[in-house]
Amino acid sequence: MLPYFILIIIIISSYFFMKRFIKNYRKKYCIFIGILLFLMLALRDTSVGLDIEGLYLPYFKLIKSMSLREIVAFCNEKETELVFYLLNYIIAIFSENVHFYLAIMAFPYVFIVSRFIYKYAKNPVIGFLIFLSLNYYCFSFSALRHTLAASILVFSYDFLKEKKLLPFLISVFIASTFHRTALIFLIAYPISNLKIGWKQIAVVMSIVLCTTLFRDVLFNLIFLVFNSGHFYEYLSRGKSMSLVFFAINFSLYLFMLYLFGEDRNKKSNALFLNLQFLCMCFSAMTLILGEMIRISFYFGIFACASVPNAIENSNYSVNKKFYYFLMSLCLIVYFLNFTIYNNSIVPYSSIFS
Repeated sequence: MLPYFILIIIIISSYFFMKRFIKNYRKKYCIFIGILLFLMLALRDTSVGLDIEGLYLPYFKLIKSMSLREIVAFCNEKETELVFYLLNYIIAIFSENVHFYLAIMAFPYVFIVSRFIYKYAKNPVIGFLIFLSLNYYCFSFSALRHTLAASILVFSYDFLKEKKLLPFLISVFIASTFHRTALIFLIAYPISNLKIGWKQIAVVMSIVLCTTLFRDVLFNLIFLVFNSGHFYEYLSRGKSMSLVFFAINFSLYLFMLYLFGEDRNKKSNALFLNLQFLCMCFSAMTLILGEMIRISFYFGIFACASVPNAIENSNYSVNKKFYYFLMSLCLIVYFLNFTIYNNSIVPYSSIFS
């Protein structure tokens, strides 16, 4: 628990220190925090992170002893993504060390998210607190395939923002070769053009109502469509998932909608709000299928920039300071409470322990 508490202190204190004493502090701050987050992932003991010792490392050791033909056959049998295991094979060529493997897996996600926060978040400290507190960072301790896919989707924001369809499609396709669920991000392109209004709230509340009233019917329908061992594992988790993540993101959406005010339909603001809208839609479906929370992560991670930008949209400096303080306090309290009960990452143990 203590290492995560120290991490929060460093994220906050280093920001104010660099802002006061270092020129061009934003870039240096994002690089510094990015390196720190990367090192925590790369230097962790293999016991830190769900599925690392039980899934990823055994497969890594198995893949390195296979031929390419055997890897293809293995992926077909497991109904899983070939490119991810080819990456495992390539890593093993250079080194069979498991910590080298974890470092390679951690780098793209942390680097691209840090780049995104630097490039688009008007206040990077809030961006990193959201990344840490809402489980986007902690998720990378366990879900290697998912976060590799997510890193490419975050990078595709550049193309989504500039309406470059072909590079966007290519990025999403590449992401899907690590985790096929990334294909759902294609919906971001047409949805990004929606005008922002209260109709989004009505849509989300309708989804919540339908998933509450017709959960069993919808659950059985999904099972009929995805009737395979690969998907049944995910379907069976639906009953145990809560809507806490939905409630948080719904609150963030209302908060941003209020702060953006009349500027909500400006190009960049509307894009952020529409991505948050999609995050709410998918997280509202967790009552049917627990794994929908992973899908919502693809869209929710952009809150690392949208929330601080909404606060910066306020015309009054006193209000900004209050909003920053309130948001930081809520994020820290939630993160510490969440971390206490997260057995997959607590206690944190490094390779030096």
